[in-house]
Amino acid sequence: MRIFFTFLLLFAAMGSQAQIKVVLVRHSVKSDNTSRDPDLSAEGKNYAEALGRFLENESFDGAYATPFKRTHQTIEKVAVKNQLAIRDYPPVDGKGLLAKIQESGQKSVIVAGHSNTIHHLINYFVPEAKMEELDESDYGKVFLISFYGDRPASLFVLNTKDWIK
Repeated sequence: MRIFFTFLLLFAAMGSQAQIKVVLVRHSVKSDNTSRDPDLSAEGKNYAEALGRFLENESFDGAYATPFKRTHQTIEKVAVKNQLAIRDYPPVDGKGLLAKIQESGQKSVIVAGHSNTIHHLINYFVPEAKMEELDESDYGKVFLISFYGDRPASLFVLNTKDWIK
């Protein structure tokens, strides 16, 4: 629980100074590996609900996901709470995603991606991160990226897998 409050304090502090705040998550556990566009599994749905509870006190003015059911389902609770439609973005197009966010004037967004795409976005947003592809079994990380007008973006990573339930 202490980690949770530390994250919330960091989230608030970074967000208050940032011009744009991006919360990036990998989609939760999918139901199968045989379909190109599976739904979330029961475990994945539970995690998506827990993520929604975890972020329930945060306000977002944008929600983005790749055009797959599992990414949309992962952030659906957050989007509904903030009365947002989830907008699709191409999975590895960090430049295009950031342009969409900036053009819309959004200041705080949640983004859902995949184990093999998140690192592309992070490396575009925060080049010094040198993030590698997530392992296929790696669920539960929350990435907070804060953009500042006059200095490089910052990255904070929280591993929620063992305690967000």
